[in-house]
Amino acid sequence: MRRAGNDPGPALGGDVSMQKILGSKKNIVLFCAPAAVLFFTLVIYPIFYIFYLALQKTDGISFQEYVGLDNYRQMFEESYFMNANWKSLGLAVFATFGIAVLGTVIAFLTCGLKRRIQTFYKTSYLIPFVLSISVISQLWLSIYHSEWGVLNKLLDFCHLSSWKTSWLSNQDTAMICVAIVGMWWVLGMTILLVYTGIMAVPESYYEAAKIDGANFWQVSRYITFPLCRNIIKTCIIINTIGGFYTFPQVYVMTKGGPGDLTMTVMMLIYREAFSNARLGLSCAIAAVTILESVVILVVINLLIREQEAEL
Repeated sequence: MRRAGNDPGPALGGDVSMQKILGSKKNIVLFCAPAAVLFFTLVIYPIFYIFYLALQKTDGISFQEYVGLDNYRQMFEESYFMNANWKSLGLAVFATFGIAVLGTVIAFLTCGLKRRIQTFYKTSYLIPFVLSISVISQLWLSIYHSEWGVLNKLLDFCHLSSWKTSWLSNQDTAMICVAIVGMWWVLGMTILLVYTGIMAVPESYYEAAKIDGANFWQVSRYITFPLCRNIIKTCIIINTIGGFYTFPQVYVMTKGGPGDLTMTVMMLIYREAFSNARLGLSCAIAAVTILESVVILVVINLLIREQEAEL
């Protein structure tokens, strides 16, 4: 049936604004107000309070004494902060690179399997992620144990006893072992995100590329990666920040030791606040870490945009 006059009827697939759905700006404000209150209470206020406490000398219980920038001066004068900071940055870069490469490769391999097998593997990838990182850390602690750990037992079985070591006490392996735990925990989610992006690419694009004689690397570079760049960008940002904020596995497995060998920034913040009762200094470290995280995010976005421009 035709519509009378100039009434075009409801637009199919057109953009529907929030104002059209809710009816008025007042309804939009009321709809967004609870989320805004929660965001201010749980995110904005704590951040400002951290910067406030960073200017105080306090243990979190007794009276606060204003000391200005003294906490920042003390933090940069002592070497422990910079050591922990560099270790956290190194951990973030190592974890992000490792997860990006492994996640992308495994996602590509998964796409080439039969549907039923894909379902099995996709479920398997999620198993580590749904478990608590503390539980995962305890599991890997038993794997790394120097006497009865699975890893050293496996080396004995393979007649590689000379490779056995105390993995979490050795200065050459401790931080790598901690990084592997975090990587193993989030790898499955990264695989699934990249897999979803690859499967969302229209099949007609691949068919056209095949007709034009494009090989696997050309298809990946000019079709798959450009169309999956937003998902890959999201994975890189999440994994970088997650690696930089590594805490649970360090706390469970090494407590930052031996010595300060695996002391990350998050572990240092915890130690200064709860073990050394220097909450002001701990908040100064946290404040610098927040600013550093913002810089990291900006740099990542600039690098990704530059890469997108080249493509």
